[in-house]
Amino acid sequence: MSIELEIGEAAEFSMIASDADMASALGADSDSDDRFPEVFATSRMVAIMELAAARIMKRLLTTDQLSVGVGVNIMHLAATPNHTKVSAKATFLGMEGKLYKFKIEAFDTGGLIGKGEHTRAIIEFDRLVASASKRVANNFIYHVVMPDYWNQFEGKTDYTPPTFAEEGFIHCCTKAQIDYVLSTYFKGVKEILLLKIDKNSLTSELKVEPANGQHFPHIYGAINKSAIVGIEKINP
Repeated sequence: MSIELEIGEAAEFSMIASDADMASALGADSDSDDRFPEVFATSRMVAIMELAAARIMKRLLTTDQLSVGVGVNIMHLAATPNHTKVSAKATFLGMEGKLYKFKIEAFDTGGLIGKGEHTRAIIEFDRLVASASKRVANNFIYHVVMPDYWNQFEGKTDYTPPTFAEEGFIHCCTKAQIDYVLSTYFKGVKEILLLKIDKNSLTSELKVEPANGQHFPHIYGAINKSAIVGIEKINP
């Protein structure tokens, strides 16, 4: 017999707000001049609201399942100073299709600070992680460069390979094509560097074009080094 929630079931989550929970902590580690007040951040309020709702759903889950947030519609009504106790309460309202719908409220020692509604879903953990990894992996392309040549670009903002002037574009590949590229063009090379590039951060045009019976990403312009998110040493 399947387990179901009863309308009106409720759960709470409480904590003492700390420095990391303040709006002023947002962007604190960046080089930007963003400034926010030292009060309980809206994002942290939403987080404790989600935790309260998740607690209600615990008894529905199998060992390979989790509940995840799908939608949040809230109002942040009052500011809360640092080192103050905050709490959230979630109340089950019923099903919205396959989603579990909750009334959510947040409080500090002065009273109500936020309210709204929240929906959650039950997912299989392994499937979610695999899907997320696959989706993000599609954002990256790869380029191979010799270490000595790469060192020439230390301190520079852009990179172009030695073949760029002649060909007019930079050869890249997808993650699935790395082994093919290494075994075909770099077999026996002692050491190479594999640049991992966030294609969404490129300032030059990116085209996917046919070559050698496959389709490869080609960059028509220099690679801005800010788009390079990783460098791996490889011995083909």
